[in-house]
Amino acid sequence: MVDIKTIDSLVISQFASCLREFFLMKDFYEVALFDTTKYIVTNTKQIKTKTGEYLRNTTEPEIWQLGIDYDRFFCITSLFRNEDVSSLLHKNEFKIVDFYQKNSNENEMLKTLFEALEFLEERFCLPKLSGLQIKVYDFDDFINLNTITKDTSIFKVENYPLEESFYDVVDDKTGKSKKGELFFVCNESPIEFSVYGQVDKNKNPLNKIKNFNFDSNIKSLNLFGMCLGIERIILCYQTLKELQNGINNKKI
Repeated sequence: MVDIKTIDSLVISQFASCLREFFLMKDFYEVALFDTTKYIVTNTKQIKTKTGEYLRNTTEPEIWQLGIDYDRFFCITSLFRNEDVSSLLHKNEFKIVDFYQKNSNENEMLKTLFEALEFLEERFCLPKLSGLQIKVYDFDDFINLNTITKDTSIFKVENYPLEESFYDVVDDKTGKSKKGELFFVCNESPIEFSVYGQVDKNKNPLNKIKNFNFDSNIKSLNLFGMCLGIERIILCYQTLKELQNGINNKKI
């Protein structure tokens, strides 16, 4: 697998600009966030600045505060985390796009995401990540998989435990979070490239934003959010392109 830290900054900028164009075209309001935040998110890899603030490692809660008056809104920003420098899938600064929509649902958010992928694919002549088969897994089954399928596909992982959630709606019947994640899967390690869910008061006892509470019943807004890692999606496309080129070369 290619080290995510080697992805060219120009490519990241091109993907970010294309995604901005897509969401503005879809009438999403763009929220702008500073790179620092006063909020402490417990049990996370925050980096404290010399001025006493923290480099942003999540868009919440500011994105909700700034976007809550709009039916749909998004933000493209850098996030910062103190990551293991040897990891091929992590780096200390990375780009994401977060988008939210009121009175939405999981299917509608996934539809928007795959439309965004199709927009990228058409603009940059990319292989069809958006057309891969989607396989649904329960979280417990996914983490206990002994081997990952060699078939190139997307895993949609559901039913996360509370300790893996962050301001997500919880299913009263199962006690599990309704958060979901998408992974690109081939013959290498799975690449998580998106996370989504319906926003609610946080139930996770480990990860929480200190000194923050919603002023209203956030669940009543039926607010769904989704995050796409820009470097991660570039890595997915690079890997898919290499796989397809390998197949084509074998045919020749």
